[in-house]
Amino acid sequence: MNYKKINIILEEIHSTDLNQFTYKDTTLILIHHLLPTHTDFFNFLGTLFQKIRFIPIPYSLNFDARKELDTSLSNIHIEVPESVTDITRVFENTIKQEIITEKKKVAIIEVGGYSVQTLIRYKKEFKSKVKCVIEDTENGHRLHEKALNEGKMWWRFYSVARSQLKLPEDTLTGDAVLYSLEKIIRASLNVLIAKNVLVLGFGKIGKGICQSLKNRKNIVYVYDSNPIKLIEAYSSGYQIRTKKELLQTSDIIIGATGTQSLTKNDFTDLKDGVILCSASSKKIEFDIDFLEKIKYTKEDILPNLKMYTLKNNNQIFLVNEGAPVNFIDMGIIGSVLQLVWIEIIYCLYESSVEKKSKIIIHELDAAKQISIAKRWLSHYSLTEDYTF
Repeated sequence: MNYKKINIILEEIHSTDLNQFTYKDTTLILIHHLLPTHTDFFNFLGTLFQKIRFIPIPYSLNFDARKELDTSLSNIHIEVPESVTDITRVFENTIKQEIITEKKKVAIIEVGGYSVQTLIRYKKEFKSKVKCVIEDTENGHRLHEKALNEGKMWWRFYSVARSQLKLPEDTLTGDAVLYSLEKIIRASLNVLIAKNVLVLGFGKIGKGICQSLKNRKNIVYVYDSNPIKLIEAYSSGYQIRTKKELLQTSDIIIGATGTQSLTKNDFTDLKDGVILCSASSKKIEFDIDFLEKIKYTKEDILPNLKMYTLKNNNQIFLVNEGAPVNFIDMGIIGSVLQLVWIEIIYCLYESSVEKKSKIIIHELDAAKQISIAKRWLSHYSLTEDYTF
């Protein structure tokens, strides 16, 4: 898809006139996955803003996509953090340079809530200069929500993390996770069939993973710290037990909580030979620092598979160094990604024309989400019910 088609779909949805977009003199700070699947979106954003300061997530940085953007966008500046933990430092330096040094206003689009602590810390310096913050992930949504609940949020905040338009992407993430995991398991001369697989977290992505595992004839177990989610998993036909029992018997553990689902207190309960795989939006699911401390040896088995041998001779296999496994193969692919892109653009437009805003979590209203879905269906000729 050419990025210009995003504009076509957007203009079909509503009488939105992007000439009224008031952020054209604004710098966009973008904290995102830099993948070939997303370059259309980034190129479109480049037509809306004076400058883009791009901070890629290190574990999802594709060098071909970076080269493409360097060629196609003259107003983009890319700075790659050394690690995930370095993103906050790079963001802080970037926003201070734009606001304090260059006297620019900024808008922020991010995946993961990396901006929160810096925005809290520099309220006085930034308050009149940050136009909006738009978050794409559940984990990031929670971090901004925590700032709101603690009375620390002062910025205009939009979230697409819980949008109905994101559900197709979340569902496909389950298949993407297992596609990448299965490739690694097959490369190690094994198969992802009839294994005891534990999914930690029964949220939107966790549900998609469970369904994909079920389709592959695995024995699917679920643990969630929320008892209501656990009951939902049980009523959906998945096995539940105590966390300790599940850790002791699972061949594969997939973390999908968006928080640290496997702590230092859990490692002694792990089954010998267990495979740990993350499906989260950050390198956060497993306490890798503790695993490094308790290991006896560490060995590269495959390019994306490490074997840790513990002092009791038990072995733990870690996929993709604890980063989300699906980003080995570009996350997810397909035109459904456009649904969230267009929603983000809509949020940008609404935040730019709305002069006053309460300090709340703004979300695109249901009628506009439905309008986007109808036009998307019509554009791809998937149904005749939504022609206009």
